[in-house]
Amino acid sequence: MKQPGKTTWLMCLLFLQAILCNSQNKVIDSLEQVKLKSANDTAKVLLLDNLCVKYQTAGKLDLSVERALEGIKLAKQLNYLRGEADIYNDLANTYNFKGDYKTAIDYQNLAIPIRIKLNQKKKLAKSYNNTGAFYERLGEYAKALDYNFMSLKIKEEMQDSLGIVKSNNNIGNLYFVTKNNKLALQYYNTALQMAEKINNTDQIAMSLDHLSAVYQAQKQYATALGFSEKSLEISLKSNNRYMTMVNYSNLGSLYSNLHRTKECLDAFNKALIMFEEDGDLDGVQSVCLALGQFYKEAGDKKNAIRYFEKCLSNTQHKRELANTYKALSELYEAAGDYPRALKYSTLYVSLQQELYSSESAEKIAEMETKYKTEKKEKENLELRRTSELQQLELKNVAEKRRNQLIITVGLVLFTIVVALLILNRRKLKYESALAHEKAQTEKERFRATIEGEERERSRVAQDLHDGLGQMLSAARLHVSALEKHIAPAEKELHGTALKILDDTCMEVRNISHNMMPNALIKSGLIPAIEELARSINSARQLSVEFKTNVTGSLGKSLDISVYRILQEILNNMIRHAKASSIKINVHREGNSLEISVQDNGVGFQPEILKDSKGMGWKSIFSRVSMLDGTIQLDSKLKEGTYVFIKLRLQ
Repeated sequence: MKQPGKTTWLMCLLFLQAILCNSQNKVIDSLEQVKLKSANDTAKVLLLDNLCVKYQTAGKLDLSVERALEGIKLAKQLNYLRGEADIYNDLANTYNFKGDYKTAIDYQNLAIPIRIKLNQKKKLAKSYNNTGAFYERLGEYAKALDYNFMSLKIKEEMQDSLGIVKSNNNIGNLYFVTKNNKLALQYYNTALQMAEKINNTDQIAMSLDHLSAVYQAQKQYATALGFSEKSLEISLKSNNRYMTMVNYSNLGSLYSNLHRTKECLDAFNKALIMFEEDGDLDGVQSVCLALGQFYKEAGDKKNAIRYFEKCLSNTQHKRELANTYKALSELYEAAGDYPRALKYSTLYVSLQQELYSSESAEKIAEMETKYKTEKKEKENLELRRTSELQQLELKNVAEKRRNQLIITVGLVLFTIVVALLILNRRKLKYESALAHEKAQTEKERFRATIEGEERERSRVAQDLHDGLGQMLSAARLHVSALEKHIAPAEKELHGTALKILDDTCMEVRNISHNMMPNALIKSGLIPAIEELARSINSARQLSVEFKTNVTGSLGKSLDISVYRILQEILNNMIRHAKASSIKINVHREGNSLEISVQDNGVGFQPEILKDSKGMGWKSIFSRVSMLDGTIQLDSKLKEGTYVFIKLRLQ
C-alpha cells in the first residue's frame, strides 16, 4: 500500500487545527454570552479568569489581558482575594507568552502576598516557581535561584514528591546555565532518584535529558548519548510529545559533536518541525541556535546566518541572545561585513557583562548557602524540640514515682545530665564545623568570583586586541590609502583622522594591557613583573628594583593571582607613599614562595586599614587568604612601608 506523502499529512494537520480552532472559538463565544448575562458576583470573577486562560490558549493575548483586568477590578470590588490572586497568576502567564517577563513578574508579585495571607501553600509554591522561570528568562539567575529555593522549601514541607522533583530539576537547570556543573549534577541526580521512586516516567525522562546535557558540556559524549537515548525511549513509549521534541534537539547536538552529520540533521529537523507545529518559540530558537552553530562549524555561512537570524526573531532569553550575537559577529566579520560584525560584537559584550557580573555570581553562591543553612537550622530546631519532650517525659515519670523509686530517679537524673553534656558537646562541635564550613564556602566563593573575573578580563582583552584592534588597524590602512586622492586643502583633515585612529589603537592596546597584560598570558609571571617595573621606571618619577630566583611559570592561575597582588601593592605605594624607590623580591624556597615589597615613602599607620572604605588592601588580604598564604604589613610614618607575603606552593 502506498504511504501518505508529506503534503497529505500537512493537509490533515491543518484540517485538525481548523476543527480545534473552530471548537475553541465556539467555547469562547459561549462564555462571552454567559458573561453578558452574569451578575457581578464571585462566579463572574471565575468566568472572567476562565476567559483570560481561553484567549491565552487561542493566542489572542490582548483579549486575554482585557478579560483579566475586568476580573481583577470586580474581584477587588467584592474583596474576593482568592479570585484576585488566581487572575494575577494567569495574567502573569499571558505576559510570559507575550515575552514581557518584567510585567509577568510584577503580576506574580501581586499574587504572592495574597497567597501568603490565605495560606495557599501549593499555589504559593507555584507562584514562586513561575517567578523564578521569568527571572531566568531575563538572565537574572540569582533571583531565579532564590524563588526556586523558596518553592522547594514549601514543597518539602508539604511532602509534595512530584513538586520536589520539578524544583530540583529547575534548580539544576540554573546551576547548569551558570556553568556550575557539580551542583547541577547533584540536583539532577536527586530529581532522578525521586522520580524513579514515585515511578513518574515524564520526570524520569526529563531528569535523564538534563544529565545528558551536563555530560555533553563536559565532553563526555558517550555517557551523554546513553542518557539521551534512554530518555527518548521513555518519551516515545509514554507519548510525551514535549520531551520527545527536547530529546531530538539534544540528540542533534550530541550527533554533531560525534560528527554523525546525517543523524544530527535528521534529529534537529524532527525537533524543529514539532516545535513549529506546537508554536513553541523557546524550542524553535533553541534548535535554530544549534543549527546555526552546526552550519557555522561546517563552513556554510549562508545557512548559519539564516538560522541565527531566525533564532533572534524567536527569543527574548538573554543567555541565548548573547550566544547568537557572538556567532553573528564572527560570521559577519569573516564575510567582511565589519559594520554588522561590530554591531553584534558590541551587543554581545554588553549582554555578557550583564549576565556574568561578579555581583550575580556572588548572589548565586549565597542562594545555595542560604538554603543549606536554613535546612540545617530546621533540623537542629527539631532535635532541640525532641530533646525537650524527652526531658519533660522523664520529669513526669520521676515526679510520679519519686517516693517509691528514689534510686531510680537518681539514675534518671544522672542520665539526663550526661545526655545534656553530650548534646552540649555535640552542639559546640556542630557550631565549630558550621563556622569552618561557612569560612570555606566564603573562600571558595571569592576564589570562584576572582577566577571568573580573570577569565572574563582575559577574554575581553583578547577580543579587544584581536578583534577591535585588528579592525581599527584595517581602518587606518584604508584611511591612509586615501592620502594620494585627497586635495591639498584637505590634507590637514586627513592627518587629523589618522592621528585619531592612531590614538584610538593605542587606547585599545592600553585598555587590553590593563585588563590582562600580554606578557602575563604569553610568557608568565616573571616577564610580566619585569614589564610592569619597566613601565613604572620609564616615567622617571620613581625607581623600581626587581630581584627573583624564579625562572619558570608557577601555573596560570597562581601567576595571575601573584601578579594582581603585586600590581595592587604597587598601585597603593605609587598613589599614597610619595616614594622615590621601591624594591621587589620574589624568592622561591622549596614549597614556599616569599614576596617582599619595600618603599622609602611617607608610611602610614596600619590600624587605619580597619576603618578604610577602599578596596585595595582588602583585595590584597582576600587574595592572599584565598591562596592559603600569610601577609605581614609593617609601616611607620616617614620611614616607609614593608610588605611580606608567604604562599604555600602545591
